[in-house]
Amino acid sequence: MMAARTLPRIARKLIAHGRSPDTPVAVTHLNSTEATAITTTLGAVTGGIELVPPVVVVVGEVAALGQRRTTASLLSAEAL
Repeated sequence: MMAARTLPRIARKLIAHGRSPDTPVAVTHLNSTEATAITTTLGAVTGGIELVPPVVVVVGEVAALGQRRTTASLLSAEAL
């Protein structure tokens, strides 16, 4: 959950240790009513990415499964 501040540094270290800059990265911003997800690459986040905590980050091929930007409601009217 602290990846909002540390993701660029983590990405640089992963690349320095052999990960491809083209490795997919999924970033999901969470709040009390919805989640917004974007998919990018390690190379794209090394220079910095503006994130508002809390976020969840997934690195690797599984992150490529959500190659589009999506917004999903976590709470529906029926759940209230």
